[in-house]
Amino acid sequence: MRKQLNLAVIMALLCVAFLTESQPLYSQTGAPAGLPTDQIIVKYLPSARVSAQDMQVNSARLQAAVDAAGVTLNYAHAMSGDAHVLQLGSPLPEADVQRIAQRIAMLPDVAYAEPDRILQAVDFPNTVPARLSSATTPIKTNDTYFSNQWDITGTYGMNMTAAWAITTGISSTVVAVIDTGYLDHTDLSGRFVQGYDFVTNATRANDTDGRDTNAHDPGDWVTSGEAGTTLPGCSVHNSTWHGTHVAGTIGAIANNGQGIAGINKLARIVPARVLGKCGSNYESDIIDGMRWAAGLAVSGVPSNANPAKVLNLSLGGSGSCSASEQSAINDINAVGAIVVIAAGNNNANAANYQPASCKRVIVVGATRKNGLRASYSNYGAIVDISAPGGDITNDGGPGGILSTWNTGTQSPSSDTYVYMDGTSMATPHVVGLVSLMVGIAPTLNFTRTEALLKSTAHAFGAGNDCVNLGCGAGIADAKAVLTFLTAKKNVYIPKVMQPIDLLLATVINGDFELGNQGWTAYSSHAYTLTMNGGFPSPVTPHSGIWAVWLGGANSETSYIEQQFYIPFGTHALSYWQWQTSNDADCSADFASVSVNGTEVDAYNVCTAESTYGWVQHLVDISAYGGTAATVRIQLVTNSTFLSNLYVDDVGLQ
Repeated sequence: MRKQLNLAVIMALLCVAFLTESQPLYSQTGAPAGLPTDQIIVKYLPSARVSAQDMQVNSARLQAAVDAAGVTLNYAHAMSGDAHVLQLGSPLPEADVQRIAQRIAMLPDVAYAEPDRILQAVDFPNTVPARLSSATTPIKTNDTYFSNQWDITGTYGMNMTAAWAITTGISSTVVAVIDTGYLDHTDLSGRFVQGYDFVTNATRANDTDGRDTNAHDPGDWVTSGEAGTTLPGCSVHNSTWHGTHVAGTIGAIANNGQGIAGINKLARIVPARVLGKCGSNYESDIIDGMRWAAGLAVSGVPSNANPAKVLNLSLGGSGSCSASEQSAINDINAVGAIVVIAAGNNNANAANYQPASCKRVIVVGATRKNGLRASYSNYGAIVDISAPGGDITNDGGPGGILSTWNTGTQSPSSDTYVYMDGTSMATPHVVGLVSLMVGIAPTLNFTRTEALLKSTAHAFGAGNDCVNLGCGAGIADAKAVLTFLTAKKNVYIPKVMQPIDLLLATVINGDFELGNQGWTAYSSHAYTLTMNGGFPSPVTPHSGIWAVWLGGANSETSYIEQQFYIPFGTHALSYWQWQTSNDADCSADFASVSVNGTEVDAYNVCTAESTYGWVQHLVDISAYGGTAATVRIQLVTNSTFLSNLYVDDVGLQ
């Protein structure tokens, strides 16, 4: 969320609010330092096998962390992904906590240690009275305020009315809103399934307890006595009902004679309450909420009976993606769920904010009614797609995104509707669209969904600064992407179990952050090829924490291969390689690339050809455009000297 506009309208006992916000999502313009925190996330190496009981009972292990940190630490709780949360005596600046965590990370049995950062949904508004424009005849729905939903029907909206002629969704699709919780709004009646409250700290939870099965939003207001003291970095504000606004954009009931129409008319919504007072919370709780929403196990929490296929995260903070976040996202991708994240409202490079800076997520920027980048929206190369987020500053109240809300300034009161703007509002537009896509093609994963959204996006408005800044491939276009999916759904292509998979495929797991998933790996000496550690100095992965090692000595043959569809217009297979060798004979060891068993590229791996770092390798495969192909990257050695080829970030160009 960024801004809101309070609209007083009396119609069928409903009022519409329009609020203005003093500061944007993720705190303030630029890349500010993170908020103070008093917690550290620690993950031990698998060989250590550390449980919560070990940390509580085995004082020697906790004492080792205390000794390394040089400060008092208490054990807080276990979290998902086999990590643990340690607590300091009081909040400290994130930079100080980072230095403490680095000392813990040096312990021999620790995989990583990092600050448990505080992430936020919003900075908070003051109320300004205004009036909603009069309604006109709705298009395709009888919802009272449908004509005010320019994000649905406008020239630079989502093209939803045409898309609904293709599909309005299916009830078996589940979407997760990972946010402040939800309210029982009449325009969302029956849309929610059982959620969970992950806010561990009772003060921040604002509901008298910690984690429980009640994901309702009790309000996230902050008083003058709390601002800057018990809630460092927070300002005085009323409750925002942020999660309810996000949920309305995704799934508000259509054709019920009131309010608005959500993008998916049938999908169910599972609420994971991860943000409490100040619309903020610890990263550890948010990560647990993400994993649980996707159906993954979380210690001490009942299993999610309705795992989500699409996850909405309209939240974030400054800094790069943490190891804990990326690990969770990798695991979520591995079960086929798709994570969609707001780029941020700082008018800055999204690469400086997390979790938008994580890999294998769809990052969403925001646009105005005229198709231009919203003045606050983050930008840059990591933004995948843009969607309507509104811009109240430049376009006035009706230029925001209208959705479900509540009149309560602290605790919930009565149903209403509100205009807000922000990448928080753009993100559920894309989530709603992706939920329609997976209703048609249930096997869609992150890679294919990202490619489809980009290839079917429509152009920004004339004069948009996205040409220079980067706001993704364009504005998400529901009609275009759903038309493509339905046209291709029943096309049969040989050698593929799921015909649609091939039509939508690009290289799966080309960065190897999901280990071997999607790849066949072979070593004649049974070496482990796909690795997230054990690389000889100074080799490190080109990106992330995983890469592939091909090589060895004594007549080793090793390769990785994958079958995928090469779209028309593809000119090259791209991969990053780092080669080293102890062999001076440049006629002995060869790397090669083959397509369907035909060698299309070969080169020497010897001391004279060592790259001393990562270089991009491009192989012409334009002749295979429009076909299914098995691509192999291979190294063959035939001497007693060691030759190595490291491979990372394989893709099409």
